[in-house]
Amino acid sequence: MRYIPHTKLDRSAMLAEIGVSDVSQLFHTVPQQLKLMRDLDLPEPLPECQLKSHLEQLSAANSDATLVSSFAGAGIYNHYS
Repeated sequence: MRYIPHTKLDRSAMLAEIGVSDVSQLFHTVPQQLKLMRDLDLPEPLPECQLKSHLEQLSAANSDATLVSSFAGAGIYNHYS
């Protein structure tokens, strides 16, 4: 699936639809002391193929939940819908 970000026109139309002019208005009820007032300390971006490899390495460190016992939820079992 390709990632195609919204254009400025798309964002303006969505904000107008819900009656705000700026994204920050969506968060006006969040107390100022809870807002992060600095940029996030993120690593440099990776090309898609390197990111995929990195995420595969991270996920390989996890246990397969279908192969180990789990006591989360006091009785987890398979659900079928």
